[in-house]
Amino acid sequence: MFYRVAILISLALVLDSKSGSAQGIFEPIAFSTTATSTGYAELLSPIQLLLRSGTSVPATLVIDVSPLRIANSASNIQVTFVGAFSLSGAVTVQAEEGRVRVPITGTVTFGSIRVEGIRVALAGTGATSVTGRLSWEGLNYVHPTNSVIAINSLKTGLAADPIVDRFVISNGVVHDNTASIVTREGFASAFTDSTQFGQTTATRVRIRISDMPSGLIMRFPASVTAGETSASLATLEGAEVVLPRTDGGKEVTYRFTSASTSSVTLETFTIAFTVAVQGTLGTSQPTIEVSLAPIGSAAALPLTTIPQYAEENLTVLEGSSRTISKTLYWTGIDGSLQNRVFLANPSSSVTNLTLDVFNAAGQLIAGSNITNPVQLSLSANQSTDRTLTGLFGSSAAGMATLRVRSTNADLLGLATTSSTGLAESVPLVSQAIPGFTAAVSNEGTRIHIFNPASGAATGTLVLRDANGAVVSTRIVTVGSMASVTRTLPDLFAADINGYVSGTFDQTVIVFKTFGPSASLNAAAVGAPVSAATMFVPYFASGGGYVSEVNIINRSDETVTIIAERRDPAGNSVSPSALITLPVSAQVKANVSDIFALPAGLVTGYIRLVMPIFQRGPFVSYPSIQGEVRISTPDSGASTLIPLSAYPLQDGYILASGSASGTYQGIVLVNPGDVAATAALQVLDSSGSVTHTASVPLTPGQEVARIVSDLFSGSVPEGSLIRVTGTAPLVVTSITGTNGLTELRSSPALR
Repeated sequence: MFYRVAILISLALVLDSKSGSAQGIFEPIAFSTTATSTGYAELLSPIQLLLRSGTSVPATLVIDVSPLRIANSASNIQVTFVGAFSLSGAVTVQAEEGRVRVPITGTVTFGSIRVEGIRVALAGTGATSVTGRLSWEGLNYVHPTNSVIAINSLKTGLAADPIVDRFVISNGVVHDNTASIVTREGFASAFTDSTQFGQTTATRVRIRISDMPSGLIMRFPASVTAGETSASLATLEGAEVVLPRTDGGKEVTYRFTSASTSSVTLETFTIAFTVAVQGTLGTSQPTIEVSLAPIGSAAALPLTTIPQYAEENLTVLEGSSRTISKTLYWTGIDGSLQNRVFLANPSSSVTNLTLDVFNAAGQLIAGSNITNPVQLSLSANQSTDRTLTGLFGSSAAGMATLRVRSTNADLLGLATTSSTGLAESVPLVSQAIPGFTAAVSNEGTRIHIFNPASGAATGTLVLRDANGAVVSTRIVTVGSMASVTRTLPDLFAADINGYVSGTFDQTVIVFKTFGPSASLNAAAVGAPVSAATMFVPYFASGGGYVSEVNIINRSDETVTIIAERRDPAGNSVSPSALITLPVSAQVKANVSDIFALPAGLVTGYIRLVMPIFQRGPFVSYPSIQGEVRISTPDSGASTLIPLSAYPLQDGYILASGSASGTYQGIVLVNPGDVAATAALQVLDSSGSVTHTASVPLTPGQEVARIVSDLFSGSVPEGSLIRVTGTAPLVVTSITGTNGLTELRSSPALR
């Protein structure tokens, strides 16, 4: 206790001695203020120093707000005094270091120093408040604290409500031509038209229209008044603004003018606009966004335009570029392999994408250096080919399901999984289904189920043998946004050649994979298909290749399918085969056995003609699930190609092109009775056409060609191939290594 008292007495004597000498002790004071979090030139509160004791001596006051940067010039900073203080020189600013230096002279025993007008760049810093650290270069002191809170709160400077008062246009006729945008300050005094401390312009509010359809006209008023005061927003032109402008511009900007009570009132502005139709109205839906302006940056300091803001667009009306119109999924991701996703926008308008990845428990993958979700944008005909780790971060372990949300319903996606000596591709799917059927084998089949719903999904899985007899059943529950991956032994304590069917109380996404370590087969599992004809688009038998057809009858009647083998010229090779399947039965057979093929390499395609079911006056076709597996048993490579039921007149082959030592082949089948021509285009990632080809097809003809032969040259990896027919075509692609160690396939998508 004695020592503590002695120390306090000593400190008092020291301070008293300093007071007695020519040394001033100053107490700092600051005033609470709020700033805009996106601002590049936000004003600190005034900083005041009161001379509490002693006699001040000439010295330089240093105000330090680092790591923030000073945004304005020294000429904008104002210093005022009470007492006999004065400036001994010019105020200086060290913008990048975040310091302001104020040289003070005068031997003073009473008074104060006030510094105001310092602006700092806050946008993008993540700051929640601003502290100014004060010191003297000289023999004056700051006591009892050497810092002040110069900004105690950061808030958004602008708020806006979703538009509820909407205009109404139907079939090109305007039924309600008025709508309103309601916007307000994020806090009282967020908007300002001051001319102090370097401010060169008033706060502005920008309204931007995108996705604006042709033929739509929007008229914005010259000015509006706040609901709480006489403050106003007026267009920069001072007159009504019509969008689109004559130069095609689709923005209107309003300038703020304050009222006497604006600094203490949170002001709201309702901007009512009108619409009209001129000519033919386009089909897109407009997106309307508002933001603070002027929009700039703090790249060059000091700023000559104040205020400035980072761009932060608030969407008040979601249109074509904001409304999610398609969602794609890929589940069963194996983190031990390299996983890529190829996304293509085949439409004539831009699409905005949101990609997120979940772990098996349904949680978004998170952690250090991970970006999740990822935002992308693809313009017309553009594509992107990315690894999942490249998209989300190399440390994104535990990925199980990828979800891609698109503002354009035309988006297409393909997943490619690879490792040394194996590769497979599978289309991303958009349609969740309540039930599924998946052919399985005793080659390590894995069933992957993802639940995209907000509640848990419970289903019954049934394992059947090739005769349709039930081998085992299992109840499975999958949580919201979660996934399960199970092998046949895990699910059923059995590992057979047969199929699994599932029925759920919520729609689910299902994929399957199988194959030993030297091979990989993957497929998206959809609902059975009912069609008059289906196609095995390509088979290769002999010469080291085996093609195995797998067909499951999911209808409630016995089915007899006519299988017609066609040679590449489109000729039907007699005799046709009859495949009879009882209810729930499955056939799994080599093409060579079905048609008794001769020795040597035989290629072609198979046309499957379905029986007609008639109940009363109604005609239908059986529900069929099927695929063909092409493999090279000697090297262990194989790939799955789904049966084709719906030929396309316009389709896209994703993730096209080949690297050294590999090839890509394209199969074109004309299933119709009239001649057709296929026009092929190779597009690079920017959407530019790099190669073209034209292939004539007689009725029923199949053309199977290596891509480099079709286009008289190599096609780079990551290309997109568009196939447009004068009639619907069956199109698929097979990519492999020259040594037959890898095979992967992808059908044309649309």
